[in-house]
Amino acid sequence: MGAATEVDTSSVIAEHRRIERIVSGMEVGDTVVINGTPVTAISLEVADLLDAYDAAAARYRRVAEAGDYEGCEYIRDEMTLHLRRLAAAGHADLIRAV
Repeated sequence: MGAATEVDTSSVIAEHRRIERIVSGMEVGDTVVINGTPVTAISLEVADLLDAYDAAAARYRRVAEAGDYEGCEYIRDEMTLHLRRLAAAGHADLIRAV
């Protein structure tokens, strides 16, 4: 076993705290740019819908790779449902294009 290596993480922690300060003051719908990336505050309900859509999209990719096209059809319907719910909440734009 080798000797433990110490790593200076102070800059990483400082950056994490800086970002935390920025987002903690955001209200739902606010958008800021952090390190060149636009960040929009969303509600927990919308976050749950995004998670559900992303999980279905991941399952879709796995099922498609396996050649299960009937499974793809079912999952595509599920993804459409999540997308409609996001659209109703005004956030369909948050779905990443693949």
